[in-house]
Amino acid sequence: MERPILHVELGPGGRARLHVVNVHLKAKIPTDIPGQQIDNYTWRSAEGWAEGVFISSMKRMSQALEVRRLVDRILDREPQARIVVAGDFNATPEDVPVLAIRGAVEDTGNGELAGRVLVPIQNTVPEQACRIRGVSRRRRRRPIRRGASRRGSPSVSGTGTAPAPTRPSRPRRTAAGRW
Repeated sequence: MERPILHVELGPGGRARLHVVNVHLKAKIPTDIPGQQIDNYTWRSAEGWAEGVFISSMKRMSQALEVRRLVDRILDREPQARIVVAGDFNATPEDVPVLAIRGAVEDTGNGELAGRVLVPIQNTVPEQACRIRGVSRRRRRRPIRRGASRRGSPSVSGTGTAPAPTRPSRPRRTAAGRW
């Protein structure tokens, strides 16, 4: 794997542990295909470019599958585990790799897996909590969490992604070589 997954278990003594999984999924930019690029921004053919995009998406999906397998292994050992999956997903919450990590019942069609679903944390943190901390909803990250609150206390488990930027932070060339 290009970018290995980091899994850490936190929790002193007899307290409930928190599983933190850090990921850095492959970027959406095409993978280099030997002999198919004229330079870093220009491809010799649409076929070469498409192959690079395909390989990148397969690597990203493979990484997502590995994360989901880790989450399932943790839940097999500890059904009530608190899990946080965070990092650079290079994806939006609606992209297939993130959906694979989440494992939503709507995607699997299996209601028996409902207790194993990772949920976006913006769906569980009240808007008021963001205002209190001075964080606008637009600037908030989009983490996902798993775990139930007990007696009103917030759960600290889930996974996360950052919102997709509205424009690149630095100029980038398009596939046609333009800025």
